[in-house]
Amino acid sequence: MTSYTKRLALVLGILPVWIADTSIASEDGHHPHHIAISGGAAWHNDESSAFLGVDYAYRFTNDYLVGAFAEEVRGDFDIGAFGLILGRYFGDGWKVGTGPGVETKLKNNKNLFLWHESGGYDWHHGNWSFGPVVS
Repeated sequence: MTSYTKRLALVLGILPVWIADTSIASEDGHHPHHIAISGGAAWHNDESSAFLGVDYAYRFTNDYLVGAFAEEVRGDFDIGAFGLILGRYFGDGWKVGTGPGVETKLKNNKNLFLWHESGGYDWHHGNWSFGPVVS
């Protein structure tokens, strides 16, 4: 990994991971379709890598969602992951999600079961929502 990539991974890892959702408002007030893009850094022992993730969630009521995620980590170690998300919204924008997935160690093509958990907050502005997420 080059020193530039390590610095970029460090900067992205220090900054909060912000999620940007594009949404389409429905008549009953909730935004049913969310596409989220996140980035950051991943560390394992003394190795670091850049992280990119994409989530899709369908909010079928004001309180519940179902969706999928895909993540890729590239750098000192390379990992790909994908899976399902089931979640719930609470109050005025708080959300949690969880679900099963598969992690692939790309260098040796080894697949592992994973369990994805996330939490965050959405601020809505028109058909957009923004907010931090921890995954």
